[in-house]
Amino acid sequence: MNGTVLVTGATGTLGRAAGKRRVLLPLRIPGAGGRALRGGGLLSPERAVGRGTFEEALERRFGHR
Repeated sequence: MNGTVLVTGATGTLGRAAGKRRVLLPLRIPGAGGRALRGGGLLSPERAVGRGTFEEALERRFGHR
């Protein structure tokens, strides 16, 4: 990756589930904060407490679209 954080994952999934159509642009976050995000700094799989996936939660909330 060229240092760009792509926000199309969960953001795009949520938008599609809600029936929204938006243009998603790549966002470059510079410096140490950007490096931490690209390295998975916001993830904590050792603290996962949920019982389902994000997609399953969207299905319950919005139904199949």
